[in-house]
Amino acid sequence: MKNIKPFALSILFSLSSCAGASPKESDETNIEITDGIGRQLTVSPGSYRRIVCVGAGALRLYSYLGDMSLLSGVEDIDNPEVRENSTMPFEGVARPYYDANKDVLKGLPSAGTGGPIANQQGPNLAKLISCEPDLIISDFETKEAAEAMEKATGAMVFTIKYGRKAVFDETVHAVLQTLGKLLDRQDRANELLSYIEKETKALQEKTKDVIERPNVYVGGIGNWGQKDYLATHSTYPMFTVANIKNVLSDVTLAVAGQQDISKETFESLAPNIDKMILDGAGMKQTLVAYQADKTIFDNVKAVSQGEVYLQLPYNAYYTNLEVALMNAYFDASSVYPSVFEGFDFEGKCREILSTFNGKDVYDFEKSLPGNYGGYQKIDNFSSWCEEHIGK
Repeated sequence: MKNIKPFALSILFSLSSCAGASPKESDETNIEITDGIGRQLTVSPGSYRRIVCVGAGALRLYSYLGDMSLLSGVEDIDNPEVRENSTMPFEGVARPYYDANKDVLKGLPSAGTGGPIANQQGPNLAKLISCEPDLIISDFETKEAAEAMEKATGAMVFTIKYGRKAVFDETVHAVLQTLGKLLDRQDRANELLSYIEKETKALQEKTKDVIERPNVYVGGIGNWGQKDYLATHSTYPMFTVANIKNVLSDVTLAVAGQQDISKETFESLAPNIDKMILDGAGMKQTLVAYQADKTIFDNVKAVSQGEVYLQLPYNAYYTNLEVALMNAYFDASSVYPSVFEGFDFEGKCREILSTFNGKDVYDFEKSLPGNYGGYQKIDNFSSWCEEHIGK
């Protein structure tokens, strides 16, 4: 997915005549760091003044820590001006890092198209060269891609990595810590990581002693394309941290983790699903499936008992870490309402968004059409589907 094809590499390296040394290689303030794919880098913290982020999720992680005014280019997928004049992926769904920074991103030079399809082809070196960066934050997770960008632009390339446990993954925590060192923003990185740790412990502690644990199913999880209700996760990180019993834990599956289960498997689970949480990323295709066969949820216990819940999409051009944390709170408070009695969920969402992005964009996220009104309990799922078909 993130590899550069061999024939493309030959073209990319041909653009390398402008390559130069990494910034301040001889400066005594240089330090050694390791990026997300294990590359050892000699960097000059805080010296970079023209920064570009490329690949899924790169700009997001930078925005959590870095100075957005230092950006010298942006992928089209993250440029409001380009998005206004074309059909782009992830239209109408939550991407708080983008939504909170539109004014800064608007009008920046293009660093490439961006998006799932373009990312499969590798970075656009010609565009990167035109942005004249001295630092590139990249999610093209190969050594070859990093070296191609360095050779072509003369910029330092720092490759990020997220891991598989969303906001709770140690891999992305380590990358944020190192990115903080690179940008000379250690205090900000420590602040964010301490907040994540505090909220993780709060969720674990609040739910650890619950005796009655209903079987819960999560579906509609986005993953490099639109999915439907069959897109689920056997080790769903938000369930794990909130001590929620995943209905898939009692099922033998061919693989673990995020996956699409068969319709037959879902039907076998249906009578045992006490609560069903659907991710907004999969609702469009779920509604298509429902329109084709309006009996698909007839045997789901959660549907008959009015225990269906809708959460914000947490995967959109990789993982929205703040939305994943918000979803963990939503899932926990939906599954264990008595434990969270009196809990100000909306206030917590506003706090999380402000902590990660420096701006409360909660009302805007709820209003996006792809979020279907935001977090909610759906008492009559059939009626709700009928109301939203075609919208």
